[in-house]
Parts: sequence; structure tokens; C-alpha cells
Amino acid sequence: MPPTPAKASFLPRKLLVAAVGVATINYVGGTACGGKTDGSDDPKNNYPPTSGNLPAPTATPPPTSGNLPAPPDECPSTRPIDADVLPWRPPAVAPGSCTEGDLAALVSHIDMNPNGDPSAWKASIASEVCRSCIFGPEGVTWPPLVENNAGMLSLINVGGCIAVATGNAACGKAYQNWYDCRIEACIDCEDNGSRFAQCLSVANKSACKAAFDNVGTICGDVEIANAEQACVSSKYVFEGPVRAQCIGLGDGGAGGDGG
Repeated sequence: MPPTPAKASFLPRKLLVAAVGVATINYVGGTACGGKTDGSDDPKNNYPPTSGNLPAPTATPPPTSGNLPAPPDECPSTRPIDADVLPWRPPAVAPGSCTEGDLAALVSHIDMNPNGDPSAWKASIASEVCRSCIFGPEGVTWPPLVENNAGMLSLINVGGCIAVATGNAACGKAYQNWYDCRIEACIDCEDNGSRFAQCLSVANKSACKAAFDNVGTICGDVEIANAEQACVSSKYVFEGPVRAQCIGLGDGGAGGDGG
């Protein structure tokens, strides 16, 4: 389910960590590593190494009755989440709107400002056409980085790249809903990079198991593996979506509308 009003203030921070703290989403890696019974996938026993591009944790507001964080041993939430009710719009695809240089400028800006406000990311891109392709509000289609009415980052359209790469809008929706489900499952948990990344992984086998399984059912194992490869990012998870929607995936399928 979408974040409740009590949790909404935590969402921008979680999205920032998801955007710049994790280079790949790795659904296929989750299928390969899922279901361990030896305790090696317990978040208490198996933290990923800290990466140099992980943003430093920020101060958390004092807990109230509406935003009490889940105890460490209960992160992520184990309450099943109905990911089908999470939002989805097909990707807005305009290859040629941006260049690799534009994307490199955005990546460089974030490298230098890892804890910066995502609403300031636009300034790093000189081309107005490119900015308008990468950033935009929710509408009948989604750009790679979706903003709310206040101009704040509200969604990372990872499903858009998958939809373009597969030519299957239903696959893109399933992938996006699974991705957002994991952020919802981890929204009350610690958001330092390594702990949050582990939470996302564990959510595949708890609150978001149905959403995780749905990706394989709708997309197909081979298709989703190929799509993730086409959408791979070198540093930040939004690089693939930007290439698919605003630069072009080349032979990987750019130019389709995901629908």
C-alpha cells in the first residue's frame, strides 16, 4: 500500500538513498539468492560492504506515535503489501533528448553533493530539452525521475526502462510495483546505505514476496534478465531509465513506448 501520511516525511530520504546508494536493483540476483535457510541472508549476519558513494545518514526526527521505527529485528515489515495498488504510468520516451554528456554531468553533480536535495539536480543539466525529459510531474506517462507538485522527487521510474527494454508495459508495471513495494516495506527502517540495501533484499521474501514473484510470472526469467542487463547502471540506479527514455538504448530497444 502507498505510504501513510505519518510516513510520508520519510519517503524523500528513502528515495534519495535508493537513487544514489544502490547502483543496481538486481531482481535476477534476488532469484538466485532467495530462500536461504542457513541464516546467511539474515540482515543481522550479512551486511553488504559500504560503498564510497553511499550518502551519510542524516538525523532522524524524534519518534512519535505515528512514525515509530520498527525494531531492528523486524525490518523490513513482514506485513504483506498489495503492490498491485501502487501507481504506474507508461514511460515517456524521447530518445535523443539527452546525451551521455548530460547524464555524466548529472552523475558528477551527485558525486559532489551526495546528500543534496534532488530538486537541485536539474541545475546540473544545461539542456532544457534534456531536463524536461528526465524530470517531470506525474501524468499519463512518467519521466525517469518523477516529481510531486512541490518539485520534490516522488518516484524513480525503474519500470520505465524495463518496459522499454522488453516492449512489455505489464512487465514494466510489475517491476516498478515490486521496486516501490520494497521501499514501502523498509520506510521505517534505518536508512544508512548498507542497512537499507539489506532491508530491500530481505523484503523480497517477506512483505514483497508476492510482488517479487509477480515479476517473474509476468516478465519471464530470461526476459527480465536481459532487460536488467540493458538497464544496468554504473553508479546510480536512475542511469538506466535516463538512457532508455531520454538518450536511447540503441539495439536494446530504445524508441518504443513501453505500451
